[in-house]
Amino acid sequence: MKILFCSLGIAATLTAHPLAAKTRYEPYEARNSLNEGQGGSRTTKDGVDFWTTGDPPRRYQIIGIIRDNRGTGALHGNAIGSSGIAKKVHEVGGDAVILLNQNSSVKGIWSQGQASAYGGQTSGSGLAIPIQERVTMFAVVKYLPAIEPTQADQSPSGIAPQP
Repeated sequence: MKILFCSLGIAATLTAHPLAAKTRYEPYEARNSLNEGQGGSRTTKDGVDFWTTGDPPRRYQIIGIIRDNRGTGALHGNAIGSSGIAKKVHEVGGDAVILLNQNSSVKGIWSQGQASAYGGQTSGSGLAIPIQERVTMFAVVKYLPAIEPTQADQSPSGIAPQP
């Protein structure tokens, strides 16, 4: 029974922890936010492409940056493939995200211990769990239609034929 209460206490501590997922979106402003991607690897969740390496093999525009902060435990999930991230991308008019960076750092240690002594004997036990934060940065992108080649682009010399 003691183990059950201890397990429930750990679960409650980890789920109510201040490192629960926090997602912040900031618009991206640049002279040229249009890109032609080369390709890479992706996973799709809730209609949003999560590009984990490379970028989309098509024209796209960067419209913003998402910064996601969350814990690293099993109950916190991952930002890559997150329904919350996908929802935010849809809210701002995006089609996909490109992973820019992901880092983890230790923010503290949760620990518990006990000791007992009886006569000339002593015993003790303890538990320490690192509390980590994972910060993930994504570029939010809007897919653009392909540019149709002009007649001059289709000519081998680059010069349009004369009628």
